[in-house]
Amino acid sequence: MESICFFILSTISIMLGVMLFVNKRISILSFFIFLIILPTSNLFNPFLSINGIFFYDFYFLILFFHFIIAIIIKERIEKTSLISLVILLSFIALYGLFFLYKGAIIDKYLLRDFRPFLTLIYSMLILTFLNNNFVYIKKHLLTLNGFLGILILTFFIKIVFSCVIMLYPSFFSSDIYYNEQSFRYIEATSFMAALFLVSIFSIDRKEVNINKYLFAICLPLAFIILVIANSRTLLAITLLLVLLGGNLKVYKKIIFALSLGIATYLYVNYFGISRILSTDVLSSLATRYGPAITKISEMSIMEVFFGYGFRTFFEIPWFGYRGLDPYLNSIDSMYLTFFVKYGMCSIFLIVLFLKLITKNIKDKKHKYLIIFFFLLLFLNYSPLYQTYAIIYAFYLILLSAIILQAKRKENI
Repeated sequence: MESICFFILSTISIMLGVMLFVNKRISILSFFIFLIILPTSNLFNPFLSINGIFFYDFYFLILFFHFIIAIIIKERIEKTSLISLVILLSFIALYGLFFLYKGAIIDKYLLRDFRPFLTLIYSMLILTFLNNNFVYIKKHLLTLNGFLGILILTFFIKIVFSCVIMLYPSFFSSDIYYNEQSFRYIEATSFMAALFLVSIFSIDRKEVNINKYLFAICLPLAFIILVIANSRTLLAITLLLVLLGGNLKVYKKIIFALSLGIATYLYVNYFGISRILSTDVLSSLATRYGPAITKISEMSIMEVFFGYGFRTFFEIPWFGYRGLDPYLNSIDSMYLTFFVKYGMCSIFLIVLFLKLITKNIKDKKHKYLIIFFFLLLFLNYSPLYQTYAIIYAFYLILLSAIILQAKRKENI
């Protein structure tokens, strides 16, 4: 069943990729909708991938060929994109040589370490494609209200789907952890909802002519998605950034905080969730960070600058009770994960990711809030190791392009 599902999803991705050479707008928008509507929780990874290859990789492979063809026929390509790609590939090559020098072992742990680099390359391809074919030449992509309509449909579908999982958890998985945590559904849409709330309150909604009715529908749906994700980190970051950077009057910020707080409180009390209300944060962080701290304490001066390289993994012994592989390529911190693997050189990867997803955000407040969102997120998540990270990176890059076009239209 898993293989059949993967084959179908991959076939659709290839067909949408081929559409790039027929109708670029339909291809990129259809692929985006396809990505965000699919369930992308880790629970469904067996249906979405085989041997580390995900269904969406095929679309991006075709997009890469499209990028190469554009260079050959001398279409406008940003120097920044080319330089970023060359530096990134050089980074991979350098660490690849280092890996060979240490004694190459090609296995799943090595392949997993390429996922962050693929996410960066895919983000660069999306940014370049949108800029070359829509932003720079001012060709219509999608209205902001049309984009809101897509979000409303997506959020509604995911809310219904998460309710089905809560009612029939054993139907979707026999894993004890997922059955016990069925009230918590976190995936790409969860991060999109958080980013939506941060973005929508930081921009001037009148300037981009947002339909107030669509906004009124999308807002509570984003709230629900965020609450269902049951992530203290996402909730805290979203609340903090809206309160500090939102273009809202004080009383509206108080209403926002109370609404989110009350909704979360009612949800966790209804399901009897103790984790999210736990105050033992320091102990939890010490446990999560422990495997990385141990490796950092053993680093030499050279490793502080360059890290241990590819195929460095962390032992998570408490995964044993679920019968899972206790060796993971990342821990719950992007900073620590990258530092262990690439030392101080990892700063380049973080800066590149932030630059790619905010390149088209011209509003300084909006840009800084998105940067702070991820800088805070990196404390307790390793987003670039999430297989669905490219989906909310895609979301941000597409949204910023649409907002840019909307502002230009209003200024004409």
